[in-house]
Amino acid sequence: AFSPDGTRLATASCDNTARRWTADGKPIAVLEGHADAVISVAFSPDGTRLATASVDKTARLWSAEGKPIAVLEGHTDSVSEVAFSPDGTRLATASADNTARLWTAEGKPIAVLEGHTGALLSNAFSPDGTRLATASADNTARLWDLSILTLPPREAWWYAGLETGLVVRDDWEVQVEPGLSLPDELDVPSPGVPRSLVRDLAASPLREAAVDGALRFVTGGPDPAANWIALYRALEDARRPNRRRLIVLEELEASGGLDPILALAIVLTRTHGDLRWGDDPTRAAAVAELSRALPSAREANPNHIVVRTVEQLLK
Repeated sequence: AFSPDGTRLATASCDNTARRWTADGKPIAVLEGHADAVISVAFSPDGTRLATASVDKTARLWSAEGKPIAVLEGHTDSVSEVAFSPDGTRLATASADNTARLWTAEGKPIAVLEGHTGALLSNAFSPDGTRLATASADNTARLWDLSILTLPPREAWWYAGLETGLVVRDDWEVQVEPGLSLPDELDVPSPGVPRSLVRDLAASPLREAAVDGALRFVTGGPDPAANWIALYRALEDARRPNRRRLIVLEELEASGGLDPILALAIVLTRTHGDLRWGDDPTRAAAVAELSRALPSAREANPNHIVVRTVEQLLK
């Protein structure tokens, strides 16, 4: 492999080493550390690092001067190829253990890509780094979507939820996404939801700016509860509308200091389905939760339609 600037070469060898050379073929350094044949070598895009892959089931990271940085361990068979992402922040390794693995530029594991039924022979990043292609002895090549890895943490969690329908709690408990519901008759006059906001909230991946815009829309008017109901209805035609509503709802709850009628509307959104279709213990829990939220909302405005609707449901 040539370095990005073309001034150096790196070679892999069955003598368990890699070597660095000038572009004229003069030796610079020997990279020693692997316990078996080295079969792939790659420079980072900025030329400051070198990665090697070996039959010893590991890949290794080296500095430009040939000093060891990290050993990438995890594969259970020969590592056939190593590649840097175009921005140099990740590495991918292909292995005879039928998997590819993703790593940070420092050699920390990110993910295992499973699906092939034969040894992997090669892998390559797309120019924008959002996809990885793998080739295998199982007579197939596969494309993998890595876009989630480029997202900020909050957006990555949202992306995962939108794709799986699962909720991962702070204690790493995985749960099925809870259902949200509002009574059909609950129709509160409110300013229309801007089309641009609906479009942004329906996009994939869902961006933080869109959710922040939704929070401003809901809490910014004179009747936040009405705005929440309008936003809830506006997302009806979006892909996975329940999860998108849930994301906004959870961010509203996390913001704290909610208008009491909005707080009641949110509790109603969470509990209406249980109240209508749940078994007796589930309905009792929903009644208790609504009953706790109702007094503050009633004190704020006893004639608000959300208050009256909840009162009617609790009768």
